[in-house]
Amino acid sequence: MSGEHRHRALMSFDTMPTNPVPPELRPYFKFLTPHAFDFVMSQHSKSLTAQFTACSEDTFTFTSHHCTISTTPDSCGYRVFRSKGLPCKHILYVRRWLDLAFDETLIDRGWSRLTHMTHCNSLLNAGTVANVSISQVLSRSVKGCSILSQTEKYKKVSMPHSQHCIFVL
Repeated sequence: MSGEHRHRALMSFDTMPTNPVPPELRPYFKFLTPHAFDFVMSQHSKSLTAQFTACSEDTFTFTSHHCTISTTPDSCGYRVFRSKGLPCKHILYVRRWLDLAFDETLIDRGWSRLTHMTHCNSLLNAGTVANVSISQVLSRSVKGCSILSQTEKYKKVSMPHSQHCIFVL
């Protein structure tokens, strides 16, 4: 299953978005995982209609649903930014207003493609270690039992004297 999960994760990087990517979001597309990029893309669409109510130097104030949100080019009081660690519509608006380029320090490292690929590779290494361990167990002659293929979830194997052995991956 981990091999299939890793394959799906790696294949998601080969997919291209169906909607055209605006030029200012291309660095985000190259840096973020597909799921994170979809979120930033939706926040970007919302930022196109956002309006600030006050501005002083690099601090912008937005009013939404009877609450006031202070935003700078690299931080925002909006709960979406604080909880996800991805740029929200306010930050994207401010950065566009101030004509600032992409800054990867705004983004939680867990959303980066590099972190995701490192995690997938660690899964691969863990699978290799697990396979070595399983092959070592098999070499010790566990009679009547067999290891499952990666596509099977579990398998019941007949053993002598009506005993059964079940492996779950």
